[in-house]
Amino acid sequence: MTWDMITMFTILIEAVYVPFSIGFNTSQPMAFNWFSTILFMIDIVLNFMTGFFKDGLQVMRERFIVLNYLKTWFVLDVLSTFPWFLLSGDENS
Repeated sequence: MTWDMITMFTILIEAVYVPFSIGFNTSQPMAFNWFSTILFMIDIVLNFMTGFFKDGLQVMRERFIVLNYLKTWFVLDVLSTFPWFLLSGDENS
C-alpha cells in the first residue's frame, strides 16, 4: 500500500510538472529525474514478483507471473522508465 502511494504521488508530480516544463520552457531538477527513474525501475523488478488474477483465480507461480508481465505491461513500463532526459544533452533537463 505504501509503495502504491509513493508511485501514485510521483506519477501525479510528473503529470503536472512535465506539461508545465514544456509550456514554460523550464526543466525538472536532475535529482527528481533520477528519483523517478530509479523508483520505476524498482517497480519493474517488483512487477516480476506480483501475482495476478486470471479467470477469478489468483496466480502466484513465478513462471506464469513473468510470462504474463512480459506479454502485457513490460514493454510499456521499460519505454516509460528509460531515462530519456540523458539523451537531451542538457545538464538541467
